Amino acid sequence: MTISSSKVVERVKKEEPKQEPKTETSLKSKVAGEILKRLGTPENLIRVSVSDGVAESQAGRVDIWCDFQGRFMPQPRIEHSFYVRVTPEGEIIDSSPPIEKLDGI
Repeated sequence: MTISSSKVVERVKKEEPKQEPKTETSLKSKVAGEILKRLGTPENLIRVSVSDGVAESQAGRVDIWCDFQGRFMPQPRIEHSFYVRVTPEGEIIDSSPPIEKLDGI
């Protein structure tokens, strides 16, 4: 009796453990949320940018972009910047400089 190759492949696929896919975007979102939770949300926040390195090697730069009133009009600028190390799940292990709660938030 011979087993067709499609049945072997089918059996292997059934035996693979089910793992929830972790996307780069979800890890970056989790890290951004953790930063804002620790820091507080600046009232002039534009966005939080998380470098690709955070998703690839669990270490990288996180920048907090805020509106700054320039001479003639508001201009975006990096108000806070952190180098972070995270777990594969996105929990922050440490940061440089340390993340401290903003005054009044």
